Amino acid sequence: MIKRGIKVFSTDYKINKKYILDRLTAEEKEMVNIKESSYEALELPKTDLVTAFFSIPFCPPKYFDTLWAKIYDSLNDGGYFVGQLFGNRDGWSHNNSVNTFTEEKVKKYLKEYKIIKFEEKEYVRESDEKNGIIMT
Repeated sequence: MIKRGIKVFSTDYKINKKYILDRLTAEEKEMVNIKESSYEALELPKTDLVTAFFSIPFCPPKYFDTLWAKIYDSLNDGGYFVGQLFGNRDGWSHNNSVNTFTEEKVKKYLKEYKIIKFEEKEYVRESDEKNGIIMT
C-alpha cells in the first residue's frame, strides 16, 4: 500500500519498527505511522480501510466488543473492513483467550456494513494439523 502512495497506520502489541522502517525509502517512511498498543488501549485514526488479518480473534474476549466498535467508528463513510474471524469449530474454539464465532454472530457484527464478500473456509494447517475455520 505504501508503494502505491497510500498512507498506512500499523499497530500491534509488539512491532519490530526498525525491521519495517529499514526496508523503506525516506519518502515511504513519511507514509507510515507505526504504533505499539494493546487492544484495550488502541486508538484508531479515521481511515478508508481497516485490515485485520489473523489478529483480532486474539483480542482478549472482554475487550472484543469495544475493539469492534473502535474499528467501525474509525471508518470514514464508504470505508472498508477486510479481515478474518475464527469460526466456532476452529481448533482454538476451546481456548477461552481466543474469540471464535458462529456465522450468525459474525453477521450480527457486520450488520452495520454492506457486505461485499463473505466466505467461510475450513482447512487443516499442514504445520501442526490444527483445524481452522476462518470467515473473511
